[in-house]
Formats: sequence, structure tokens, C-alpha cells
Amino acid sequence: DIGASRYVAWPSEGGMPEFCARNLKELELKEYLSFECREWLSQGRNSGVVILEDVVSGQGISKCFRFVRFKHGAHEVFSDVADSDLSAAVAVGAEQGDTLCQEALQLMLGALVGELKASALRYLPTGGLYIAGGVAPKLLPFLREQ
Repeated sequence: DIGASRYVAWPSEGGMPEFCARNLKELELKEYLSFECREWLSQGRNSGVVILEDVVSGQGISKCFRFVRFKHGAHEVFSDVADSDLSAAVAVGAEQGDTLCQEALQLMLGALVGELKASALRYLPTGGLYIAGGVAPKLLPFLREQ
């Protein structure tokens, strides 16, 4: 609301829409994750669709990294790191200059930026668009580069 003296939150399940690839690399990521999703279907997952949250989330960092690792044939990199710790390991690796980790974070952040642009067009937030959640504060140095 223009002229409002307070913030207005738009609660939603914003990560549930299908992930829309915007370039060839994101399309390859989506195909890779779609294959993973089909594997999950056999383990009880409800859908084989790749959703935004599969890419833009803490676990999305892990998924992007597994894709980058697969694409480069670097299967041994972080193979000893538990899935629950992989996102943090990738973030630290990116800070330390590891190119695979940086590529994975760039994929995730590119998708985040794309969704933020779409949200800005969708909602026309005249007072700004704020990111909430646990991932953004941890990746602030990388977000500032975007």
C-alpha cells in the first residue's frame, strides 16, 4: 500500500511453483533434478516435478552442488560429507575460492535473483522486497555480488 507506515507481509508457499529454467545451464540442472525426483518417487515422493524450493533453499545448494559435481565428473569432491552438512560445506568452500562450490552457489543465487525479479513484477512492492528465511543471511556476501 503506497504511503503505508508499516510493512505488509504476503505469506505464501512461494517455493512450491515449478522451477522455470532461464538458460541452458539451468535447463540442464532441471533435467538432472527431474531425474533425482523420479528416483524419489520410488521412495514415496508425491511428484516428479522440480519446484523452486528444490533449487532456492538450503537443500537447493546441496542439489546444485551435486549437479555441478556430476557435470564435471568430480564425484569424489565432498563425497564424505553427509547430505545434512553439504550445503554448509559448499558455502565454506565457495568462500575459500573452490570453483565447484562457487559454480553451485551461482546457480542457486541466479535462480533466486530470477524469482525475486518475477516477484517484484508480480507484486509491485513500492516499499521494497525483503527476503526472509534461513539461507539469505548466511549467503549475504554472495548476494551482495549479485
